[in-house]
Amino acid sequence: VSANRAFAQTAVPAQAAVPILRQRQADAFEQGQAGNWQEAVVALREIAQEQARILGPEHQDTLRTRQFLGHAIGGAGKPLEAAELLRRLLVDQSRYLGHDHPETLQTRQFLAVNLGEAGYRHEAVAILRELLPDRRRILGNDDPHTLRTGHMLARNLAVIGATAEALAIMKEIAEARKLLLGAEHPHTVRIYSDLAALAHQQIEREHVQEAQ
Repeated sequence: VSANRAFAQTAVPAQAAVPILRQRQADAFEQGQAGNWQEAVVALREIAQEQARILGPEHQDTLRTRQFLGHAIGGAGKPLEAAELLRRLLVDQSRYLGHDHPETLQTRQFLAVNLGEAGYRHEAVAILRELLPDRRRILGNDDPHTLRTGHMLARNLAVIGATAEALAIMKEIAEARKLLLGAEHPHTVRIYSDLAALAHQQIEREHVQEAQ
C-alpha cells in the first residue's frame, strides 16, 4: 500500500507537468526559429533538467528537448559544442528509442550538420552516407526528411570537392522535390539554386583545367 501511495504521489505531478513542459519546450524552440538562439539555449537547458528530474532521463520528452538544445547551440554559433552534446544524445536515443526511431535519425542529421559547420566535413559526409539509405528504408525515397538528408549530403560533398557525386545527388533530389512539393516551394527553389551554382563552378573548373 505504501509503495502504491508513493507512486501515486509522484506520478500525478509528473503527469500534470508533461503538457506544461511541452509547451515551454515548444515556446523555446520557436524562440530559436525566430533567431533568438541564445535565449532558446538558456530555456531548453532548464527544461531538459526539469524533465530529467520529473520524467526521467530516458523519457522521450527529455530526449527531444536535449535534441532541440543541441540544435539551438549550433544555431547560436557553437557547432562543435552542439556536436558533442548530440553525440552523447545519440547513444541514449539508440538505447531508449532504438536505432531506427525517427528522432534518432533526426539527431544523426543534426550531428552531421554541426560537424560540417565545425569544419569536420568528411565526418559529416560519412554520417550522411549511412543516414540517407536508412531514411530511404524507413521513411521512403520521397519523404521530406529523406530528401533533406540527400540535400545535406550533396552540399557537404561539394565542399570537400566531390562535385560529380554532389551534382548527381542534387539532380535526383531536385526532381523529386519538384514533383512532390512543386517548382515554387522554397525547398525546391533552394536546391535548384544550389544545383545551378554547383554546375557553374564545375564548368569554370573544367575551363581552368583545359587552359592549363
